[in-house]
Amino acid sequence: GALMSLGCHGVAIVRALAGEEPKVISATAQPSKENPEVDLTMSCNLRFSSGAAAHIGCSVALDSKESPSVFTITGAAGRIRVKEWFTGKGKSANEIALEQFDESGERSVERID
Repeated sequence: GALMSLGCHGVAIVRALAGEEPKVISATAQPSKENPEVDLTMSCNLRFSSGAAAHIGCSVALDSKESPSVFTITGAAGRIRVKEWFTGKGKSANEIALEQFDESGERSVERID
């Protein structure tokens, strides 16, 4: 399903960034109509003992296959946005944007290919 196919990557990323194990605060799943034991979509909110929080949402629904996997990491001084495109044909393309905020609130964006 969604969690084991896609969501596990998001969980691995937030665990690696936080350096600690998360606690599940809430989670919802939409079961597949064909097999109700398989999650078609999954959404969960995580919290770490350090106070950091994470949200992971994923889907294996056919209408989502053209959408990229998106990761957003937000901190006090900026944000990192990553879009991963898995085309399913042995090809992928990534887009990474680094957004930095200065003391005046100005935002600068650097894109990395």
